[in-house]
Amino acid sequence: MIHTLQRKELEKTVLTHLKAHPNGISEYQLLKLLGSSSNCSTDDQSISNAFSFQHHDRLALFKAHFLLFHILHRLRLYLHKNRAYHLEITALNIQLHSWSETVPIDSDHSMFPSCTDPLADYYLDIRHLENTTAASVQRLIDEFHMNIAKNRSNTSINRTQALATLDLKDPIDASTIKKQYRKLAMLHHPDRGGSTEKLQAINKAFSMLLP
Repeated sequence: MIHTLQRKELEKTVLTHLKAHPNGISEYQLLKLLGSSSNCSTDDQSISNAFSFQHHDRLALFKAHFLLFHILHRLRLYLHKNRAYHLEITALNIQLHSWSETVPIDSDHSMFPSCTDPLADYYLDIRHLENTTAASVQRLIDEFHMNIAKNRSNTSINRTQALATLDLKDPIDASTIKKQYRKLAMLHHPDRGGSTEKLQAINKAFSMLLP
């Protein structure tokens, strides 16, 4: 279990690394820095040990990931409350943005604390770190792969159905899909005596194929 003083020291260390990488840093790179005692500002060796892991050790890898994101989400709240920085948190990029910086209009929730952010709530609850076992990590991995397979299957079914709506079959290119869509849209347009329901189905199929 991580103690309050260790957590505060670790927050300072993480913030120092983020300031040293103004263009952002990946989760993997940050974990490597924290796992190196020579680069870690804390004197507590147990902190640096928490980020030292073998890639085949899934439980240790999960705990290092969770601890890092726990600290990052705590930092994001603190920095936002004190109007110091916006902290962007994703697996591919962790980056400080100055408070005065103009934030892109399409920025997602990864940069802003929210009272309705289940992911942040998960990482802020340190009990998930303390109670996770190797078996539960394996279940998470299995569920992840099952969801990917399910999504691929659904996408395949949806594409087949969408093509059928446009009287098409694979293999087919985008140009042919667009040409067929325009043809059917004109044919079934209500102004030309067509059906509103049929036109809506055609539009939905086209949007699925070429979003």
